Amino acid sequence: MDHVRSAATDDARELTDLARHGPTRPSCSDPALVLGATLLSVARHVALVRTGDDNVPISLSLVTDQRVHAAGNASVKCVCDVKDGRLNKRRGHYSVYRHNMIDLHCHILPGLDDGVRTLTEARAIARREAGEGVTVIVATPHVRDDYPTMAEQMESAVAALRNDFAIEGIQVDVVPGAEVDVSFLWQIPPKELTRFTLAGTGHYLLVEFPYWGWPAALDLAISLLRGRGICPVLAHPERNPEVQDQPDRLTAAVESGALVQVTAASLDGRLGPAPRLAVEKLLSLGLVHALATDAHGPHVRDAGLVSAIAAIGDPSLARWLTTGVPGAIVSGDSIPARP
Repeated sequence: MDHVRSAATDDARELTDLARHGPTRPSCSDPALVLGATLLSVARHVALVRTGDDNVPISLSLVTDQRVHAAGNASVKCVCDVKDGRLNKRRGHYSVYRHNMIDLHCHILPGLDDGVRTLTEARAIARREAGEGVTVIVATPHVRDDYPTMAEQMESAVAALRNDFAIEGIQVDVVPGAEVDVSFLWQIPPKELTRFTLAGTGHYLLVEFPYWGWPAALDLAISLLRGRGICPVLAHPERNPEVQDQPDRLTAAVESGALVQVTAASLDGRLGPAPRLAVEKLLSLGLVHALATDAHGPHVRDAGLVSAIAAIGDPSLARWLTTGVPGAIVSGDSIPARP
């Protein structure tokens, strides 16, 4: 196997435990792959995850801390790594996580908007995200005419969900945020708007791009927010026909200081060919800064970043879109340069 160091083990108990282990959050910082169970039907190997150099971990106990589960596939029988950022595309490999991924856009607060309807659905989303390596979910309820969510409502719901996840042992942090309709910005007092910023840092705000028609107030909205020291993050513009027809039309918004977040379901094809092609074009133009789920629950759109990450085909870029930029945003820092 190219770029993978393997260690055979005769310890049947540990191997069985590894194969049967459910989804857990990996502890390594590099991309990892999981070999399909069919490739290991007669093998007794555990591939070790390196820590960024060519050194093999000194004990099998480290491997047991790296156990992951391939979403939608059988329990894994092997954990391996990517060397020098090169994705091993051998048949049977599945890209299953990027450590410390952050989902910047998720409607996970029960009952506040058209997102999850129950606590059970919220837990299901969180568990799936944790299984893929997401460590932070930004709760982004709609703030618009049909869902005029107040900051106090959002913050209370976040606190309640964090408490529930702690009790349930769900290892995902939930932080405050919102998805504010671009035309609704002027109806929100400045202090209230600051509370809606992603992770509450006061520096980045998720702004809902309309599904139809070019937003006439976009330039003014960007100017308004930038004047207050807030960077607008435009949510899912690839799902708008105007952007699908002319992806480069977003260039001016980005040059004016906006960032662009696209939906995982657009990139992996769940939302159809038009959004997928638009995302691909936006990526080629350098106009995408973050990949998020925009999960609402089973009745609208479920979570899942894995297949979208695989569709990117560039591990360094995938890390930047799911870890680098989102990490800077929730920290209130400047975003890192694109790889």
